[in-house]
Amino acid sequence: MIEPITSLAYSMASNKGVYAILLGSGISKVAEIPTGWDITLELIRGLAKIQKEDFGSDPLEWYRQRYEEEAEYSSLLNHLARTPSV
Repeated sequence: MIEPITSLAYSMASNKGVYAILLGSGISKVAEIPTGWDITLELIRGLAKIQKEDFGSDPLEWYRQRYEEEAEYSSLLNHLARTPSV
C-alpha cells in the first residue's frame, strides 16, 4: 500500500494549481483564531460556570486544585460531557 504522504505528493505533482500550505499553530493567534490552549482555558471557564464556582484569576490553577490533575482536552470533555453522543 502506498504511504499517505507519497500519495499526496504524487497527487499534487500531477494536478497543476494544487498546493499545500503547512503552517505552525502560532499562525492562528495572529489570525485571531483561538489556539488549542485558548480553547482549553475556555472549557475550564465553562466547567466552572456550570458548577457555579469561581475560577478566580487563574482558571488553570482552579482546575488543578478542583480535579487534582492537569488540564487536558480529553479529561475536560469527560467532565463536561460524561456520556457519548448517540
